[in-house]
Amino acid sequence: PDRLALEKPPSWQVDTGTAEPEARPLSGALAVLRGPRRCTISRDVSHDRGFLHRLDVPSSGVILVATTYAAYYDLKLQLNAGDISRDYTVLLHGWMAPSRTEVSARVLLEASDSVSVISRRGKPARTRLKVMAHARREGRAFSLTCVQIETGRTHQIRVHSAHVAHPTTSDGRYAVEDTAAADLQWCPRHFLHRHRLAFRDLAGTPIEGLTPLPRDLAIALRQLSPRPGPSERAL
Repeated sequence: PDRLALEKPPSWQVDTGTAEPEARPLSGALAVLRGPRRCTISRDVSHDRGFLHRLDVPSSGVILVATTYAAYYDLKLQLNAGDISRDYTVLLHGWMAPSRTEVSARVLLEASDSVSVISRRGKPARTRLKVMAHARREGRAFSLTCVQIETGRTHQIRVHSAHVAHPTTSDGRYAVEDTAAADLQWCPRHFLHRHRLAFRDLAGTPIEGLTPLPRDLAIALRQLSPRPGPSERAL
């Protein structure tokens, strides 16, 4: 196939450029899967090694990668046209109001320390949310949400959720330090998983990639007590 939906485990890097020393490069796994001679784009940094988007190293989920240059440009066109759907399961702090269905705020990447901030100088960014359940753990409130991004800014979901006072669980970068440290006692990484990816093949046929919640996040989720009512059925 000229395009693949790969499941990225945590601790693996979508290495569009230089690989991080402590992370496993996903391009290496792709080269083993396809063979280096059959997938020359995986060595081409100028074309992001065929990757159409990224996930942070601690995150997990479906990644879209092209194995040919023709597929890469076709998928780039779909991405720029907003025709590729990306859905995430995210656990946020606090009980987010079900009426909150969208966050729209410009995101600016501070290149000096790779941190994104909300700024008028940033690029437009829109995140759609749906609250699936409210829960508690040791007196703290949480919201299990389904999130879809219309744009793909760096750390978009994490910075947008923090912007509306609902930071991502175990997020050491955008949550308060003490809160993130307490989270890491029971949730080993930030609770953000891309569970669905939808795109089209070269003939225009819709394709959907799905992956369930990984074991470590499922174990963390079971440590929450649902809020009485509809949340009990959702969890």
